[in-house]
Amino acid sequence: MPNDAFVPKSIEQFRLWTDKELRLVEIGSKSTLYQPWNGELRTEIVRLINLLRSRRKTSKNETSAVDRLRAQNVQIKFTLKQLAGEVHQLRQDLQFERRESERKDHRVADLKEENAKLTAQLRKHKGLYPVK
Repeated sequence: MPNDAFVPKSIEQFRLWTDKELRLVEIGSKSTLYQPWNGELRTEIVRLINLLRSRRKTSKNETSAVDRLRAQNVQIKFTLKQLAGEVHQLRQDLQFERRESERKDHRVADLKEENAKLTAQLRKHKGLYPVK
């Protein structure tokens, strides 16, 4: 694949394209490519340009797909942290409510016991009767 810094967009850019690594040299005369006997060569150049540009676009798409997946990963991690925080908060709230419920249950039991003692004391007294 050619250097990503430059991929020709037209036959003219292709004619002027040089790359030492790929051993590409400039085609000297503009008219050379446009001679009738070079019609197949022009067709092949256009095909190659389209292929190179589509590969470059695919590379960008792959990069953007990777970037998109990275962004999704960051969002998922952020969401997981938020959910973990909510779970811990709910767990603490639930423990607090259980303790409060147990405390109130004990208080109700104590009040019932006290009520039973006071009711028994009232019944011991002569001349007092419970009001219905």
